[in-house]
Amino acid sequence: MKKLSKMLALVLAALLLAAVPALADAPEGYPELRIDPATGAAYDFGGMEVWVYDYWSNSEGTRAEATNTMTQDTYDYQDWLMETYNFTLKQAGASDWGGNPEALLNYCNEEKPATLAIFIMRPDSVATPAKNGLLTPLDELDVDYTGEKYNAATYDTYCFNGHNYGFSVGKSEVRQVVFFNKRLVQDAGIDPDSLYAMVENDEWTWEAFEECLATCAQDIDNDGVVDVYGMASNTTDIYLVATAANGGSFIDVEDGQFVITATEQNTIDAMNYAVDIVTKYQMPQPEGSEWNWFFPAFKSGMAAFHVGQAYEANPGSDLYGMEDEFGILPFPKGTSEDARYCHVQSENTCVIPGNIDRDTANKMAIIYDMWREDTPGYEDDEEGWKTDLYDRFYDDESIDITYALLRENPVADTSIMLGSNNDVLGDGFFWNLPWAGTVAEVMESKLPTWQALVDDANGAN
Repeated sequence: MKKLSKMLALVLAALLLAAVPALADAPEGYPELRIDPATGAAYDFGGMEVWVYDYWSNSEGTRAEATNTMTQDTYDYQDWLMETYNFTLKQAGASDWGGNPEALLNYCNEEKPATLAIFIMRPDSVATPAKNGLLTPLDELDVDYTGEKYNAATYDTYCFNGHNYGFSVGKSEVRQVVFFNKRLVQDAGIDPDSLYAMVENDEWTWEAFEECLATCAQDIDNDGVVDVYGMASNTTDIYLVATAANGGSFIDVEDGQFVITATEQNTIDAMNYAVDIVTKYQMPQPEGSEWNWFFPAFKSGMAAFHVGQAYEANPGSDLYGMEDEFGILPFPKGTSEDARYCHVQSENTCVIPGNIDRDTANKMAIIYDMWREDTPGYEDDEEGWKTDLYDRFYDDESIDITYALLRENPVADTSIMLGSNNDVLGDGFFWNLPWAGTVAEVMESKLPTWQALVDDANGAN
């Protein structure tokens, strides 16, 4: 018996020694093993295969070729995660942009899904499945989505019926900005660098912006026809960000209930300002042009300013390759006590379908939490986000001043919990200004629609 016990002890010791090199083989700088509190040992997900479905990746879930050291290091780290914790994860396109909501709905209606999937959704496509009980409440899982890694504005936006249903990782993608044509601004007697100085000195205000618009709008050859307009902008972006910049909103949540806040003074003042500058300085839409006429108008030098979204300067996007150099500013801050430099967040949002059992959903959440950790060796690279941007823009100030400021100041848009921006704010409100009446008149006609949406949402709440 003693001999047998001794042999067993030797076998166990040998097994433990054999395991040590495997754990020690983790490259230097990699994190300590994550311990499963249920077992006291490192997590073992039993070969679980998790899919992350988006609307832009290839359908096979194959990785793009690594073209730089950081990407290769990330792939190596992901391989180590999968081997160490016994799972696989692939990210694939389940649809295109238009089919994104339907792809999730179809999955949620499967009694037993063929795959275990986390969906990355368009921001306007989370509310309906959340309200209809089709998503897993994230606050019931063993991942802290309020932690530093995650985006607080995203998590707060998708709160419904006392639960949170959507998350995103990292800082918000910068949205609404003010592009300005440096040549046209300079021709009007404005030093482009002075605009950045105003931002840094907290002097970039509604009044300052209007002065610039008025100065840049010119009849150069004195023939009675405007040759350069103050701006050619997307009015939806103007109305959204002007309201946020004055501390206003259209829909909010108070004591767990949706409420209409569009009639509050901060919002009314912002909308009146926005409509006023559109009326005075916006280039008229050319007859027969498409809805996005403002892109070619600004790009060709017909207007000095353009309020739009930062991604419009990305390779392949509408303003990429513009011949004249442009700079980027935040939208000017408003006049209320709550005024601020900001942008209205619109993040791709991760959700976990509710037809996955809670234990499995919890494991998937932990796996994705591991997956989205910083790649070892790059954790302290606080300026790393700037690298790609420097190649897209004509000056460093656009990144070092404007992007840096706006990344830290996203504003959640609660109205998308009631539907898309087009349905909730565009149709019958934004799109009716200024031709259909004053802000107060157009808002009055829209209020019954908002009230019905709020009542419906609160009835299910």
